[in-house]
Amino acid sequence: MAVNVPQRRAGRSWRRWVLLGGMAWFALSQAMRLVQAVTLWPWLIEVQVRPGPAYLAVTGLIWALAGGVGMVGVWQRQRWGLRLCEVTLVAWSAWNWLDRLWVSSSPTALWNWPFALGFNLVLLLVLFLITHAERTIGGRGKDEQ
Repeated sequence: MAVNVPQRRAGRSWRRWVLLGGMAWFALSQAMRLVQAVTLWPWLIEVQVRPGPAYLAVTGLIWALAGGVGMVGVWQRQRWGLRLCEVTLVAWSAWNWLDRLWVSSSPTALWNWPFALGFNLVLLLVLFLITHAERTIGGRGKDEQ
């Protein structure tokens, strides 16, 4: 008589934890963008922020949802989770630079562009190294390695 013993799921690898932490930070920072845009709406209109509080709120909502869904996918070990994190962060990086270069009317938006570009590229490199390792090595914890 065979007994079906449920197998213990291996813990998450340190790479997956780094990715989860990064996506949590990303989603929370974008949610804060939304909350701040809504909270400070009258003041943003008064100081004539361009393109305006609606733009800040909508983009904050979009990126917070994308980051949150990607984080949940990675947490639940869904196949699409890693890909969604990659797509979200690459799309956000492209949007961020388009926003800095053509949408923002602030002269301070480009003061630190070499550092911002370098930091952005390093973070994308780390993202792709982590997701590549998770796909090839797998998300096994130390119990399975």
